[in-house]
Amino acid sequence: MDHVFDNWMWWIFNHLPFSYVVKVMDCFLFEGPKILYRAALTILILFHKHQGKLGNSGNLTNAVSHFCENMPLSEEKFMKMAFSIRSFSRNEIKRLQLKNELELNSRDRVSAMTISASHENLSLKMSHSFNGTAIALQPCKSDLLSHKEKSIEPPLQRCRSLGMIPLADVQSVILTVNDLQTIWSWLPRRLAIYQPTLLFSTEEHGTSILTLFSRTSGHGPTIIVIKNMENEVFGAFCGSDWSDRHQHGNFLTYFGTGETFLFTIYPNRRKYEWVGITNQDVSLTGQMFMAGDNTTLTIGGGNGEGLQLDSELFNGQTKHCDTFDNEPLCSQPYFKAKIVEVFGID
Repeated sequence: MDHVFDNWMWWIFNHLPFSYVVKVMDCFLFEGPKILYRAALTILILFHKHQGKLGNSGNLTNAVSHFCENMPLSEEKFMKMAFSIRSFSRNEIKRLQLKNELELNSRDRVSAMTISASHENLSLKMSHSFNGTAIALQPCKSDLLSHKEKSIEPPLQRCRSLGMIPLADVQSVILTVNDLQTIWSWLPRRLAIYQPTLLFSTEEHGTSILTLFSRTSGHGPTIIVIKNMENEVFGAFCGSDWSDRHQHGNFLTYFGTGETFLFTIYPNRRKYEWVGITNQDVSLTGQMFMAGDNTTLTIGGGNGEGLQLDSELFNGQTKHCDTFDNEPLCSQPYFKAKIVEVFGID
């Protein structure tokens, strides 16, 4: 059934008559991508109503395509029906997109483990980077190397990948390649194909929160990684650009999207995603994703700060918060940061 819906956008742009496409695109310029979902749902609703009249087709994909080409409603009635669909807000679309991405990621991990088990004795595929370094490309997402891989000199690093795109080596004082691969496997699928770029490090750029904001603004989503004095490693994926903190002036207000999440890397690896992905009834305190000004940086709020750093990126705290329903990210709720790094996704 999945293959029928994979090409849902072609129902609109390839199979609807041109006059319908003009109407849809006219609304798209004002409404944004939400109208595309409305149009596709309208096609499904109408197809379901007229399926009995059309007869039982052996090929559902062709049946939907044929139905679109012979749309029984006029353009005006089609658009009126599309806009009559209720409870279809942008927030609801975003929530469903996030839920779908998580399900797809989970399905990929299960499939990858199965493929790995069935091909353990096959030889490794090799890809040479432009620097001439040999990289082992594996369809699985395991951090463990097989006996055959360990015997290769020099030892090969197994890379997580989406398709066959390996992560490049990044100059990080905190993270190993395996650590970075773990974080990358948690990212939204649309971002996982890109490469990490180190934008800020307290080792290189100092310990000012203003410098951090200056070097990360305009780069879109970022990953903040912290190593405290106890050598525990944790952080957050920030789904929005830090420059968005100015959207309400100089007031400290929360912003961001449900793609944001908290995580721990050492001693344990765990991801704390937004509670709204699994719960539709989310209170306002469960929608506090990111906040920042000249004195503080916060990821996760609501009856506690999930992760917070001061203006000197030294004193921090981590507590349970309503947005991510997380445990404290390190052994002590108040910690001192040894190193802070921020990665962009380019």
